[in-house]
Amino acid sequence: MDDLYECPYCGESGQIDLDSDVDLDSPGDQVFVQDCAVCCRPCTVTVRVAADGTASVSVDQ
Repeated sequence: MDDLYECPYCGESGQIDLDSDVDLDSPGDQVFVQDCAVCCRPCTVTVRVAADGTASVSVDQ
């Protein structure tokens, strides 16, 4: 399952592979850095996993 986000630097769309980048069986926040595929700047990705396994994604500089 993939989730799209907008790069906070250049505004281009990026993609996070929730199946391989995130442990959906562990509720709570998971934080990692992913470089933008367009501008190559590092984005801090926070994935909040709920107890039912649903995930919400936020991206910051």
